[in-house]
Amino acid sequence: MKYVVIFAVGAIIGVIGGALWIGPERVEVSGLSEADVAAIRATIESVVQSTLANDWTAWESNWAEDALTMYAHSPVTEGRAAVRDSWESANITEFAATPYVIEGRDGLAYARGTYSMTVSTEAMPEQVTDSGKFLLILEKLPDGSWAIAIDAASSDLPLP
Repeated sequence: MKYVVIFAVGAIIGVIGGALWIGPERVEVSGLSEADVAAIRATIESVVQSTLANDWTAWESNWAEDALTMYAHSPVTEGRAAVRDSWESANITEFAATPYVIEGRDGLAYARGTYSMTVSTEAMPEQVTDSGKFLLILEKLPDGSWAIAIDAASSDLPLP
């Protein structure tokens, strides 16, 4: 009987140890291809260039239909048309965006970087030069291009 108990305990330990050794089923995840990273960079650059050119049709093509922005000291803006209205109402004379990190997989990506811009608005007629950081969430479209789904940015300038 003693040997049966030892055998049973040994078998249980062996099964548990084997399960731990093998571990849970692993799922392979694929990162972004070089083409995806290049397309995301192109999307960001297209936003910059179309903003500077006041080409709001081209600008709009870089944003998802349900896009939203989350900017410091502003309410969330939801929907591509509302986001376009908020950008179009600004007078942006200088604009640069530099992504430093682009990561993602399975049709979803993020880009983190810095921006600088010179801007005025109806509420703020004197031009202000701003710089800060951004975090974009992008989604891959069926045609292989990437669209901005969420844009979160905050200024490095101190509050007045």
